[in-house]
Amino acid sequence: MTPEIPLDEPPKFGPPLPTPSYGSGGVVSIVYRTMVAASPVTCLEIMLDPSTFQSWNKSIAGVTILPTPLDSRPPPSPPPQLAHLTSSPNSLLRGRKLRVKGYTNYPDTSKTQRLDAEISVLEEFQSEDGRKGLRVAWKSLGDPWYLRFERTQEFLEGSGAESCEYTSKETFFGALAYLVKPFLSGSLQKLLVLWRDGLKDFAERIAKEKTQYSG
Repeated sequence: MTPEIPLDEPPKFGPPLPTPSYGSGGVVSIVYRTMVAASPVTCLEIMLDPSTFQSWNKSIAGVTILPTPLDSRPPPSPPPQLAHLTSSPNSLLRGRKLRVKGYTNYPDTSKTQRLDAEISVLEEFQSEDGRKGLRVAWKSLGDPWYLRFERTQEFLEGSGAESCEYTSKETFFGALAYLVKPFLSGSLQKLLVLWRDGLKDFAERIAKEKTQYSG
């Protein structure tokens, strides 16, 4: 059983958690959990739209959708609540690949790094207490022996229509994964805080605008 992740604490390193694609055998995980005053659908719509990333994540310099081979199969259908996203060729549906250019030490924007990843999971799930949620995961592309990771983000129904519990779990695998915590912990934690807080603020602003418009 996965231990409970502390609420509203800085991203925390811990024992390796299994991931959807790689299972067990990781070296280390980093996790966080927070509450967002927006629905799971609102949060995931933002997460799956790369055109919004630079609006809410200060650590990202750009996102590119990588070409899909002509002979590849169409991506599996997303959960019904997100079916409308299939009309956009740039939505991050399962099987699609992206290239993220990020700042390595924001607010210093002089150095960037490139990361290629693939959407590995996009699904509904249900918690042990019966609440429904939405889950997305992506895994890194490249040499899997040296370093690979998979990050899972979950948006679970909260106490109201515009409320959800947002959890992120990222596990590192491979020979270089042993260097992540001792050498990259500070910068990685900072980047994840920017991600978490930026998404939370952006989603809550959109949810508030939707409420005002509908009212």
